[in-house]
Amino acid sequence: MSQKSIFPGAVNFSVATFISKSAGFLRDALVMTVFGSGKLTDAYYAAFRLINLFRKTLGEGAVNAAVIPMLQEKRKNAKTNIQEFFNSFFILLTFASLIISVLGIIFRKEVVKMASYGFLYDKLQYDLTSLIAGFLLAQIVFIGMSSFFQCILNAERKFFVPALGPAVFSGILIIYLLLLKFGFLSDLSGRMKITILAALATVSASMQTAFLLFFFKRSGFTLKFSNPFKNRKVHFVLLLILPALLASAQDQILMFTNTLFASFMEPGSITSLYNSYRIINLPIALFAMAASQTAFVELSKSFSAHNPHQFNRIFNEALRINSAILIPASFGIMAISLLITQALFQHGKFTFHESFTTAKTLFFFSFGIIGFGICKIANAACFSSGKISLIIKISLLLIFMNVLLCMAFANKGAWGLALATSTSCLFSASVYLLTLHRHFGKILNNETLIFTLKSFMASVIMGLAAFILSKILFGISAVLSVSIIIPFSITLYFLTMKALKADLAFFLWSKNED
Repeated sequence: MSQKSIFPGAVNFSVATFISKSAGFLRDALVMTVFGSGKLTDAYYAAFRLINLFRKTLGEGAVNAAVIPMLQEKRKNAKTNIQEFFNSFFILLTFASLIISVLGIIFRKEVVKMASYGFLYDKLQYDLTSLIAGFLLAQIVFIGMSSFFQCILNAERKFFVPALGPAVFSGILIIYLLLLKFGFLSDLSGRMKITILAALATVSASMQTAFLLFFFKRSGFTLKFSNPFKNRKVHFVLLLILPALLASAQDQILMFTNTLFASFMEPGSITSLYNSYRIINLPIALFAMAASQTAFVELSKSFSAHNPHQFNRIFNEALRINSAILIPASFGIMAISLLITQALFQHGKFTFHESFTTAKTLFFFSFGIIGFGICKIANAACFSSGKISLIIKISLLLIFMNVLLCMAFANKGAWGLALATSTSCLFSASVYLLTLHRHFGKILNNETLIFTLKSFMASVIMGLAAFILSKILFGISAVLSVSIIIPFSITLYFLTMKALKADLAFFLWSKNED
C-alpha cells in the first residue's frame, strides 16, 4: 500500500506561511516605527487580540477540525451531496459570524472591559481601545467566510493559497503605514492615525476573503443557498465545532489571559507580549501548523480507513518535523533574543529600553515553543480519531494552569507572564503525549524518541555557539549580526545532526513505500 508523506504539503504550507509572516512582521515593524511602544499600541494590540482569537480559532482550527473528517466521509457519496453539505454549512457559518460581529460592535465596551480590565483606570485608554475594537470586530464576518474557503481548499490538499491569505491582509496596512512614515497625514493626531489603521484592517479582511473566494471558485466549487437547518450532517458538525473552538483557541486564550494581566502593568507591556509572541509564532506557524494542518487530512483518512499503522506513521512524521525545527528554533531565539528584537523593531520611536523589555519576554516565551508544537499535532490526532473529550480536558487543564501561573508570576512583569505560558504549554504537551500513549498503545516509536534526543543535543551546541558569536559581534548593527548568526547556526545544527547520524533527509522527506 502506498504511504503518502505529509512533507510536500507541509512545504507548500510553510512557504506560503513564510511569505505571509514576513508581510506581518513588516507590518508590525512599521507600527513600532510610526507609533513606538506605549499606550497607543497597547490599545491597538489589546483590541487586535480579540480579533486574533476569532481568526486563529476559526481560520486555523475549528472549522478544519469539524468539517474535514466529515468531508472525507462524504466523499464516498456523490459530489452533489458534498456540495449541498458545504453550501449549508457556509450559510450557517456566515450568518453566525455576522451576528457575533454585530453584537461585538454593540457591546464593544463590555468586551474590552473583560479583556483589558486594567484600562478602566485610564478613561482615555479605555475609550480608545473600545473605539478601535469597534472597527476591528467588523472583521469577524469576513473571518468566518475566509475560514470556510480555507477549509475546503485544505481538504482538496491545496495548502499554499489559503496560507498566503494573511499576506493579502497585511498589504493595505503596510501601504498605509509607509505613507505615515514618510509624512502623509502628519496633521492628524496619533489616536486618529491608529484608529484609521483599525478601520483599514477590516477593509483588508474583506480583500483576503475575496482572494480566497476567487481560488475557491477556480477549484470548481460554487456557492448556492441551502437551508442549513434541513441538513443533519451540518447539525453533527455543529456539535464538533464547540470542542474544536476550545482546542484551536488554546494559545489565543493563553495570550488573552496574558493581555488581561498585562493591562494592569506599565505601558508597553501588552505590546511587548504581542511582539515577542509574534516572533515565536513564526517557527510554530511555519512548521508546527504546517505539520498539523497537512497531517490532519491524512490522519483523518487513515482513521476512516481503519489503518492504525498509517495513522501512527503520519503522527510520528509530524512530531519529527516539529523536533527537527522547533527545538533548535527555541534555543536559537533564546541565544540572540535581544539582537532579534533590535533588528526587527528598534527603529523610529522604538527605543533600546523597549527592545530590552521585549527581548526578555521573548526569551521566556521561547521555552515553550516545542510545547506549542506538540499540542497542535496532538490536537490533530485527537480530532481525526474522535477523541473529543480528551481535547476538552487537556485544553481546560492548559488554560487553568496558565491562569494560576500568571497569578504567581505577575509581579515579574511581562516576562513572568511569558514564563507562565511556556511552562503551561510544556506541561500540557507532556500530558498529551502520555495520554495518547495510553489510548493508542505505543504511539511514539523509538526512531522519533532518538531523533528528538539528537535534535536537543545539537540545539544545545548550536545555541551556545550562537550566544558566543553574538558577544564577538557586539557593537555592530543588529541586522547584520542576525544576518550572520542565523545562517551560521542553521549550518552548525545540520552539521551536528549529521555527526550524530540523525538522517534528516530520511525523517523529513519520507519516501513512498509499498
